[in-house]
Amino acid sequence: MDTNAMKLFLAQQKEAQQQQFNYFKEQQEQLLQTMLAALTTQKTDATGIINSLNNRIPTFTYAPEDGEIFDKWFGRHEDTIKLDGADLDDAAKARFILTKLDKREAEQFRNHILPKSPADVNFEDTIQMLKKLFNETKSLTRLRYELLSVKFDGLR
Repeated sequence: MDTNAMKLFLAQQKEAQQQQFNYFKEQQEQLLQTMLAALTTQKTDATGIINSLNNRIPTFTYAPEDGEIFDKWFGRHEDTIKLDGADLDDAAKARFILTKLDKREAEQFRNHILPKSPADVNFEDTIQMLKKLFNETKSLTRLRYELLSVKFDGLR
């Protein structure tokens, strides 16, 4: 093979490699654009779901004397959160629940889980802790009084 043929061959190889490089570059750019579009859509969908839930579910305020305890509040809204928020991951659901707590209740929860942060607690653990913290509490005296106040109608 003479030098001119070798130069021609190398020039053709270089051109083929450049075309292949440009093709792969285009493919990677298209893949990146597709992935970014999917992530943006997913984030928008999650935001839309959270906004929808936020508009339908009221803030939880602990008032045991009025029967406003977490068990009852969550019981009323559990299906809405779990079914309508099914596309949300557990971390997003836990964050949503915590945003629905009144200021005093949110502060009490944060103090309860120290040194962890709320982001470190999963959805199920968050619910269990909130049920424990904001459930109906009765003193031993109150329980005894209620027991003794039960009326017996007799046998029928």
